[in-house]
Amino acid sequence: MNLAPLFNLEILRIAKLENKTEEAQIKALMEELAQLCGVSVRSLYHWRSGRHPLPGELVPILCQRFSSRALLDELNREAEQTPIEVPDQYDLARLASQAVREDLAVYERFLSDFESDGIQPGELTDLRELGARIHRNVHQLLQIAEADCTRRLSTDLPQRKGDLRSQRRNEGITGSSHPVIPSSDPLSKGITGSLSTRKKAV
Repeated sequence: MNLAPLFNLEILRIAKLENKTEEAQIKALMEELAQLCGVSVRSLYHWRSGRHPLPGELVPILCQRFSSRALLDELNREAEQTPIEVPDQYDLARLASQAVREDLAVYERFLSDFESDGIQPGELTDLRELGARIHRNVHQLLQIAEADCTRRLSTDLPQRKGDLRSQRRNEGITGSSHPVIPSSDPLSKGITGSLSTRKKAV
């Protein structure tokens, strides 16, 4: 999802709206947005240029700051138009393994930063960005899981309905534990008559 052009326009729009068009004011605005998102200013410039994708989990925060739903609406529109492909077992295992390795590397970075000399401001910014990567990995796997669930439901539902209809037809042919015999059947009349005769005799 390429939100870079719209993200750049939103920054320019809010800068003009708030009279922050000077170079120093733009820089201060970028620092504010970076602090709001918990990332470095460098990451914001990467997102504006499209070098790295804008994390979807940050879109609601930015929309609130911009007082606009433009980014969120575009994100939803692209999500609806872009079907999620469910990988085969091998590719899914490879994708999950890669996500686990990246997540473990993030946790190791947390441990090493704590064990060194404590968390410094620059390290905190990097850790926030790495934390967003973990969220992206989980979100991607959840999207695949939802797509797989939807695919299975769409293929299983007609089959289940067909099985139910077949079962009902079979019950009508082979009978159930309580078969219903039409009253016009001569056999049923003979059975009913014999029962009535026995009751009178008793």
